[in-house]
Amino acid sequence: MSLSVVKAIVQRDDGCILAVQKREDHDSFMAGQWELPGGKQQPDETITDTIVRELREETGLMIDSFTVLAETTMELPRSMHRVLGLVELDEPTVTLSAEHQSYRWVEPEHFRDLSLHRDAKYAIPVVEHLSFYREV
Repeated sequence: MSLSVVKAIVQRDDGCILAVQKREDHDSFMAGQWELPGGKQQPDETITDTIVRELREETGLMIDSFTVLAETTMELPRSMHRVLGLVELDEPTVTLSAEHQSYRWVEPEHFRDLSLHRDAKYAIPVVEHLSFYREV
């Protein structure tokens, strides 16, 4: 059975993107490391349903559109389908859930400088080429 994970590149009108940091005491798998908001798709959800729910739960952000930028499937050790998309917001106000301890708005070219969890690093090429996606 495949696991689907949907993550969002939330971008403000100034071009900065939202990164969230897992709580040190919440999840030993990713404790203290940075990631993009998002999470696991439930069996009855569409990709958009998943990111709407995850952003609301993790950041308090309410969205109504999500543009898919990239999808990957990996087969090790179990099948994982990843979807990465763009959410553009003018003046977002973030309210973190108990799952995260901090957030930052970072310029896309500095996303890779964060202490990213290994499962978040797949997003680096897409984040660094956001200007390309916005021009299309």
